[in-house]
Amino acid sequence: MDLTCKQIEPRDLIKCTFGLNKTELELFLFLTKGKKCETVQTLSKNLKLDRTTIQKSLKNLLEKEIIDRRQDNLDNGGYFVTA
Repeated sequence: MDLTCKQIEPRDLIKCTFGLNKTELELFLFLTKGKKCETVQTLSKNLKLDRTTIQKSLKNLLEKEIIDRRQDNLDNGGYFVTA
């Protein structure tokens, strides 16, 4: 998108529109690229972020109703997330 004097990147538009921080944006973009649900452990590994950072960002994205949480009880605990 080109506005008068500055080019706006799609990721900046998403970040601004939803009020996301850098981690939330990266998590959202990662989830939208995938075709399947992801666990917190998988997200943590793929994004190279601490599990608690992922959980906090997921909580914020859920509260903003940007992603959905699907409750599937895993053998080792946890749940899947979809965007």
